[in-house]
This record gives sequence, C-alpha cells and structure tokens, in this order.
Amino acid sequence: MINYEIDNMFGNTFKYIISKYLNENKINKDTIIIYPGISFDILEIDNVSNDLGLNLNIIVENNIDKNIIDKIKTKDLILIPSFGFSNLIDMANDMKLEINNSIVVNLFNDKLGVTYYYKEYAKLIYDKYNDISELVIDLNYPFLFGIVKYYKMKNEDIKIIGIKGNIKTDIIDYDLIDLIIDDINSYTFSSKSLYIKY
Repeated sequence: MINYEIDNMFGNTFKYIISKYLNENKINKDTIIIYPGISFDILEIDNVSNDLGLNLNIIVENNIDKNIIDKIKTKDLILIPSFGFSNLIDMANDMKLEINNSIVVNLFNDKLGVTYYYKEYAKLIYDKYNDISELVIDLNYPFLFGIVKYYKMKNEDIKIIGIKGNIKTDIIDYDLIDLIIDDINSYTFSSKSLYIKY
C-alpha cells in the first residue's frame, strides 16, 4: 500500500473556508469564529487564525494534551468535559446563538472542505498515482471526500475503501464507497492501494 500524507490538513482547509467566507462577505474581521476542535487540529487552526488576525474561540474537550494547550495563542480556549465531538458541536451552536456576529466553522460538516480538496489536491494526487486500484480514506476526515469524487470521475471502476469514522457528518456520499472497514489493519490491501492520511 502507498501512503500519501497531507501536511497541515486542518489549517489549510480552515484557511480556504474562512477566505471564501470573507470574500463572500459572510463574515468580516470582527466576526467571532467558533471552532469545535478535537485536539491536534487546534494548533493548525490557531496558527491560521493568528496569521489572518481573526477573533477565534476554540472549544475542545478537557482531556487534551497540556503541551498543546501551552502552545495555543488564542486567548479564548474553552475546555469542556469529554462527552464526544457531537457535544462540542452542540455547545458551539449554542454559543453562536448567544454571541452577535459569530459563526461556527465545523470542518467536519462543511462542503467547502470537500470542494477545497477536489480543487487543490485531487488532481495533484491523481497525476502522481493514477494507476491505483483502491483509494483508502479515513471517514473521520470527510473533507477528503473531494479526492474520492475526483478519482471516481476519472476512473469509475476504482474501489473506494473508507475507514470507519466516529464523526457525524452530512458531506460524505456513501454511495461512492465500496467497502467500510473498522481500521487500517482489518483489511489486506494490494500494492496498488493508495491511503490518503494525515
């Protein structure tokens, strides 16, 4: 199996979505951006936010690594008990109702993330790996589905294998997935399998 690693996956996706929102006047520099994070993603989001001069609130579970917390520059880091990612989304949506000029940016359920990977990464990856028979993606990163769509457009016979995720999302087209496996070790891949990973 071939491994293809995408660097700064969360930061690049966040930057693309925020830039689109700014260009379309859905937000402005004064908008408070509420980001429900997992753990390792928040450093990338924090860096992009600081580079763009954004007002950012990060909500994350309180079991996050202290080394990550120490590196966060954003002053509005909200730690909540660990009840799962859907709880973070609910809290973010509740905060949006209470804070004027605010928006929730949920990378895991924003179709702009899929568009970004379709436009910015898919052709580059396909040009390098166009002779594969299986494309493997982790369904915890649904924005990577832009790459799946591109490969299916180019080769409808390619087998799409999804690694089961625990993120609730509406942006995955499950009709394009041929097989969902529990984890990367629960399937025997061929040498012509390409695994897109973080």
